[in-house]
Amino acid sequence: MRWVAASLAVLLAACCAARAEEPVQPRLLRTVQLGAPQGLTDAQIRAIVEDPKTDFATFFLARSALLVLHEEVKGESFESL
Repeated sequence: MRWVAASLAVLLAACCAARAEEPVQPRLLRTVQLGAPQGLTDAQIRAIVEDPKTDFATFFLARSALLVLHEEVKGESFESL
C-alpha cells in the first residue's frame, strides 16, 4: 500500500514539474481564450509586453491577454501597430 502512495506522489511531482516548464505562448493563448490568467500574473504578462526582446507572436499574445484581463497597456494601440 505504501508503494502505491509513493508512486502517486512521484507521478504528481512529475506532472507539476512538467507544467512549470510549459512555454509561455500556450499559457498566454489560454489566458486569451479563457479570460483568466493561466500560470502567469498580470505583472509577468506586462513585463513580456514591455521587453524589447519579445518576439512578434508572443508580444501580441501578451497584449491580447492584457486586454482580455482589462489591464491598461502602455504604448501604441493595436490600430497603429
